[in-house]
This record gives sequence, structure tokens and C-alpha cells, in this order.
Amino acid sequence: MRLNGAPKSYIVNGNFEQGSLGWGNQNAIQKEDDGNHYVINNYNWLIKQDLNLLANKTYEIGATIKRGTATGPARIVITFLDVNGKRLNKYYNINYTNQSEGWEEIPHQSITVPENAAKARIYLLSKDKKGYYCFDNIRIIEAIASENKE
Repeated sequence: MRLNGAPKSYIVNGNFEQGSLGWGNQNAIQKEDDGNHYVINNYNWLIKQDLNLLANKTYEIGATIKRGTATGPARIVITFLDVNGKRLNKYYNINYTNQSEGWEEIPHQSITVPENAAKARIYLLSKDKKGYYCFDNIRIIEAIASENKE
């Protein structure tokens, strides 16, 4: 799969420059000395955003992360809900451990929305129960297949 041109991200305020808009946890927003905003979270499910993704479509997820005090990986979880708000069995659990102490781009991950999904929800957290991770530049974009279509 390859990214589609200059795609639109389905994440609201994925760079956190508008505070907690779309995420709902003002206390988790941090600011670096250079003015860059980002969010921090430990092992809890409070940093989340509901998304309107289309069923049977494939999307790619990108993010920039930095290890805080966590010893384990950062975790990005995508769940799906049906029209009644019930969580579906299908979900994606993306784990990434920083290779350095600075910001790192995670490898793009592909997800496909299940047929009966009415809504998707993304969570940003640490898999480590005692430490935290920093998240920035969260993106979900439509992916297109690289094979030729006739």
C-alpha cells in the first residue's frame, strides 16, 4: 500500500497545537521549549478520539512518539463500535519502542475497518503500567492499493 498524494487526516488536532480539541483531556497537553505541543499518557484509556471511518476501507496510521519514563512500548489502540455503541471484537493494537531518546516516527501501520463498524476510536497510552510516553503528529489517512486496477 502507498499513501494517497497529500491526504487528509481523519484525526482532529493530531499535532495538539489546538490544546485538547478532539481529545478531551486538557491536563495531558504539554509544551516543549520550542513551542511544540504534544500529549503525554501513562497506562490508562483517557486519551482517545472517536473517528468516522468508512467500513471496508483501509487506512494508514502514523505518529511521532518519544519515551518518557516508560520502560515498555508506546501503545496505539484502534477499536470499532457498531451502530448501538457496542464494541466489536476486531481491534488493532500497535506497539512501538523508541530506539533513541528523541522523537521518532513509528512505521506506518495499515488498518481495515470492519464491515459492521459505525465508528472507530483511537487510544494513545503506554503499555508500561508505571511509565509514560509522549505522542505527537497523530495521523490516519486513506490508503490506496499499489496494484493496478483494470
